[in-house]
Amino acid sequence: MAIIEEVVEKLEDWKNGDVAIQHLSGGLTNTNYKVHVDGQPFFIRVPGEGTELLAIDRKNEYHNSKAAANAGVSRREFIIIFLNTA
Repeated sequence: MAIIEEVVEKLEDWKNGDVAIQHLSGGLTNTNYKVHVDGQPFFIRVPGEGTELLAIDRKNEYHNSKAAANAGVSRREFIIIFLNTA
């Protein structure tokens, strides 16, 4: 099973929804996906192996992404960053 399928399975609210997954290219340290659940778009970022060694603060990244969306300077798609997929 692909990592994105494992991630989607962990989201209880999505279990019975109509889910469509699209892999997005271009991530340097993440694998990125656009996921539509019952027509609503979500953006999922799964950090790559070993990226914690690059001193990337994923909690801060999430906070800043959410703040940018709330300020209207980024898309309103909900951003989910999985810190631990185990």
